[in-house]
Amino acid sequence: MKNAAPASEGGPIIVTWRKIIVCALITIVGFNLRSVILAVPPVLPLIQHDLALSYTATGFLTALPVLVLAVGAWPSGLLAERIGARPCVSIGLVLLGAGTILRAVHTTTISLFIFTLLLSLGIPLTQTAVPSLVRRWFPKQIGFVAALFSDGLIVGEAVAAGVTVPFMLRFLGNDAWASTFIFWGVPIVLLLAFWLWLAPPANTRTFTRPTSPQSDTTPLTLQASATPIQRKRLNALHLGILVGSGSLVYFGMNGWIAPYNQAMHQASFTPLALAILNAAQLPVSLGVTFIAQRLAGRRWPFIAAGIICAAAIMGWIFTPTVLEPLWAALLHSGLHYHHYWLVPRR
Repeated sequence: MKNAAPASEGGPIIVTWRKIIVCALITIVGFNLRSVILAVPPVLPLIQHDLALSYTATGFLTALPVLVLAVGAWPSGLLAERIGARPCVSIGLVLLGAGTILRAVHTTTISLFIFTLLLSLGIPLTQTAVPSLVRRWFPKQIGFVAALFSDGLIVGEAVAAGVTVPFMLRFLGNDAWASTFIFWGVPIVLLLAFWLWLAPPANTRTFTRPTSPQSDTTPLTLQASATPIQRKRLNALHLGILVGSGSLVYFGMNGWIAPYNQAMHQASFTPLALAILNAAQLPVSLGVTFIAQRLAGRRWPFIAAGIICAAAIMGWIFTPTVLEPLWAALLHSGLHYHHYWLVPRR
């Protein structure tokens, strides 16, 4: 009897050129998960003026993706376990691209919030599923590929924050904030097309028959099924909770630092603290990429990252403001390594 599917379809990627393509896809997925979020703050004053948003509504607009990311990580993990990680990434990209572009089609306050919610739903769905795919497709390079995904997230943050306004002023117009949504949405549509075309199937079940009566395998053995221990090691629900928790700390700190310093009458420290918390991640991320395989999936470094983040936040609150750059550096290092340890070892 013929096999139901080739044995390589649901397992590790073997061919070198395909490895390169899938690594690029994963990196670009990470890029787009952050570019659509961080492209909004630079044009937020224009949005607030044109739509007459209150300060409360403006704050909620920027916080909505973060809230959805934190709350949606758990159900996203459950969905990934039920339908598979690859379909979850596909659905997530559909929601992300549709919501991003539709925000530019009908620019009213209600539609802006509805479509922001729509795209926000795609972020935890995609980000929770990627670690499972990394483990399946690259069992011997888990740390390296997870680092590439993390690099994509960080580069997406930096590029969107720095490029949006200059591009708008140069090519779109002084008040063309809605067109920037299309600018960042079209790449997601293209990415979705390439993902559906080039990403390997991740959930194909493979059946084999024994080659001889003496074989110790049973007929129609489900080769792709996981043992209870493997399922415990790769629980998408756990991944979802961890992704949401780390992202909540990162985006929460970005939104909390400025008003906290303002309330403490120390607003002059805010630019440096935010710069260290965000910009310093890129060189660290690129540097760690090539040693990330040693970090992936180990329990103790992940616990250490949580302790570092907690200590940094406590230090931020209970020590003099002049030490904020130190706590920002510690916080960003703990959050950065968080991405690698989310992906369990084989």
